[in-house]
Amino acid sequence: MSITKRQREIVEFLLEHPHEVTAGEIAVEVKVSTRTVHRELQMIEQWLEPLGMKLEKKSGTGIRIDASSDDLAVLRQQLEGKEYVEFTPEERKLFMLCILLDEPEPVKLLALASDLKVTVSTVTTDLDDLESRIRQAGLKLVRRRGYGVKINGSETIHRTAIAALALEFLDESDLFGRQPEQGGSIVNQKLLDMIGHGDVLTVENALWQPDIEWLENIPERQYMKLLIQLSVAVVRIRKGFGIGRIPPLENKGDEVAEQDEMKVPPYMASRLCGVLSTQLGLTFSQDEQAYFHRLLVETEQRIHSSRLLPIDDLILLDRVHSLIDQMQARTHYAFHEDRLLREGLLGHMQPVMERIEGQQMIRNPLLQQIRKDYDSLFEEVKQSVHQAWPGTEVPDEEIGFLVMHFGASIERLRALKREIRAIIVCTSGIGSSRMLSSRLSKEIPEIRIMDSVSWYEAARMPTDQYDLVLSTVDLPMDEHQYYKVSPLLTAEESERLRHFIRTTTLQRQHNKPREA
Repeated sequence: MSITKRQREIVEFLLEHPHEVTAGEIAVEVKVSTRTVHRELQMIEQWLEPLGMKLEKKSGTGIRIDASSDDLAVLRQQLEGKEYVEFTPEERKLFMLCILLDEPEPVKLLALASDLKVTVSTVTTDLDDLESRIRQAGLKLVRRRGYGVKINGSETIHRTAIAALALEFLDESDLFGRQPEQGGSIVNQKLLDMIGHGDVLTVENALWQPDIEWLENIPERQYMKLLIQLSVAVVRIRKGFGIGRIPPLENKGDEVAEQDEMKVPPYMASRLCGVLSTQLGLTFSQDEQAYFHRLLVETEQRIHSSRLLPIDDLILLDRVHSLIDQMQARTHYAFHEDRLLREGLLGHMQPVMERIEGQQMIRNPLLQQIRKDYDSLFEEVKQSVHQAWPGTEVPDEEIGFLVMHFGASIERLRALKREIRAIIVCTSGIGSSRMLSSRLSKEIPEIRIMDSVSWYEAARMPTDQYDLVLSTVDLPMDEHQYYKVSPLLTAEESERLRHFIRTTTLQRQHNKPREA
């Protein structure tokens, strides 16, 4: 079995660190996202198996190669004498799909083979595998001798397919973090180019118009999806791909349609296109403006649907109530009075059950610290889960996330309120800064945002004017002085931030010498 350059780098990093390392530490070293690291680890496990070795994954500790010192010496020799390939088979197919979605003309099989550094026969086999996926997306793969290979279909579906690929294979760190030239795979760089990574910031700033109130309540995944869809449209317009006539939205009843029209009137899309036209030098036809309007309306509809989920999905609601019942009986805290706990658990439950039912690998880098800080609470949550969800195997990593929800609730119920003055350093634009501020005010109301500033300004502010620096990028500061979050502030990040404030920020304030 072949190994790629990136997989080799990961194995070498594991060999250099015989004790456990986290996926996040590996991601920093090889300059990819943690999602990519988890994919690569699955392939590395397959590569190690014939050598009689495996990856050992310890809950809350990390990953290491489980082998004797002699086996590790053999593994080092294997790496030294082994040539690596450019792509894994899955990456090769993805890269081929990206090329075909991006090209307006047929591509010769020989050209694909040359780009991918494989034989024409391998390209043909890969195309056989890709054909069903392309068909499921609503597109058609055309292959003819002397003609080449081309993907046919409407421009609307082309854009949807590109955005779907980006959502599947990119994450927030790719979109908002490092620039493409700073690292990452060739496939990721190709995807970032197809979604117009360089234009995302411009699109985001143009999107934040003063009267789009629903935008501040958009779930982070929907926000990322909307940005990618709009940015893909900009790229395609720049390349000369016109959208054509937009089919009408699915009829959901006059009352619902009227509500959608009131929340997202067509002038919002026209104004957005006008701002982008000025900043990017592009011309947006009436059909393109109609397409942008459709994207905004569909996003608002998804937000509306997600608000109804906790009421409609009685199974999730029952699971949450059962867990809160068990915890309230065990600890005697009035958890049912904490609305934020109930909403947080409802929002957390759906992905939890999807991960458990799909037997997905679950990573919780804070598990060890959680068990140390909340030892008794951890056991209470674990026992409550066992009683509330009989027959469901919930790993300790997920228990750790639930403990963070209940730990935060206990802090709220104890009414130990202390205001934390924070400044935000955000390089992703005013939209991300406003999004982060909005989420902070809802998730952690104890935080009062003093200002959103550049790092240059933050470095010159007197330290007595703030308690905490929140940044979306790495800063040249001591790790105890600031906390890094994504502009989207996921629920997991929110709980990590609470933990940081309790264990670091407030502790530092407590230890400050008193003035004479």
